[in-house]
Amino acid sequence: FPPFGIPLKEILDEVSTDRPLIFNSVGGHSYWVNSRTLEVAGITADTPDPDGGHIDRDPETGEPVGGLQESAKQLVAHMVPGPTPEEIEGSIVYVARLFNSLGITSWHDAGIDLAEDGSSETLAAYKAVKDRGELSAHVHIAFRWSNDFWAQEGALGQVDRIIAAVERAGSMGIDARAVKFYLEGVIPQRTAAMITPYAGSRDERGSLQIAPEVLNTAVSHLAAEGIQAHIHAIGDLGVRVALDAIEEAHVQNGPGQRPMISHLNVISPDDQRRFGELGVIALFQPTWSSNYPYMDLTKLAIGPERSNYIYPAGGVLQSGGMLAYGADWPVATADPILGLQVAVTRVNYEEPGSD
Repeated sequence: FPPFGIPLKEILDEVSTDRPLIFNSVGGHSYWVNSRTLEVAGITADTPDPDGGHIDRDPETGEPVGGLQESAKQLVAHMVPGPTPEEIEGSIVYVARLFNSLGITSWHDAGIDLAEDGSSETLAAYKAVKDRGELSAHVHIAFRWSNDFWAQEGALGQVDRIIAAVERAGSMGIDARAVKFYLEGVIPQRTAAMITPYAGSRDERGSLQIAPEVLNTAVSHLAAEGIQAHIHAIGDLGVRVALDAIEEAHVQNGPGQRPMISHLNVISPDDQRRFGELGVIALFQPTWSSNYPYMDLTKLAIGPERSNYIYPAGGVLQSGGMLAYGADWPVATADPILGLQVAVTRVNYEEPGSD
């Protein structure tokens, strides 16, 4: 959606103005909606932005333009029907067959649901598929940390629920000793947390969706139970806060649990050495580390100086850090050969002549 990556409702209004239309972005950070959706949900120029997200607006009128970013998705999420248990099981079987066809025999499912009562439809689906003998791979599951939970019960309440779920999964023969934290958003929509303001702005830095003190408490308590932290961090401030939480867990519990930080689109030079010092696994997505249209939006948002250290895998490695390959499928291709090609060449695999 040039020039700034913001989807507009008028495009969907050409399809229908009578029926609400809601599309989830491939990365899961945004909804694209039509005018009818905004009307039914009661979203207007006077609707405040929720904590940890924002409504894309016309800069002059404040009217919603069609994009709902991060936690603002919850304003219409109740209108979107969830998948049935059969659909979830079918998706697992589909993924197993797809990954096996690419030579993949093990994957990490980074962030499955966990309901308020501690149940998980996705975990139940994994067990059903496994019991039928159709789970033709080793799967390691991370439960998703609920960013809305803190205001309701406090961090320790959620930690206890996760620990119980980990134990229940283990009794099913499923490895689920990890938790995925979605610490912040993405750069083109300016929801990733940055140390200094975005290009062309005096004070727009994105925002953290988990308060640092909450993240510190959660990571430390989970580490004490031998549960791995897997933190989504894209902006340089998000990366720094994630590293701070892992460092606090080391102080409280000693090193261990193989903590991971995923994506790492921008890492401040001051923080690259900390991966080796803290034993943090840097989980990069190789297919993203090249120039292509989405990267153009990223560079536009952060400016030329910070664009010099986008995906600094070499800086992390040379400072003693450990790198891991993450496809982030279905956001990007699962084909490891294409990822390795981009990792070596830094040329996008879809460019003409790149093969």
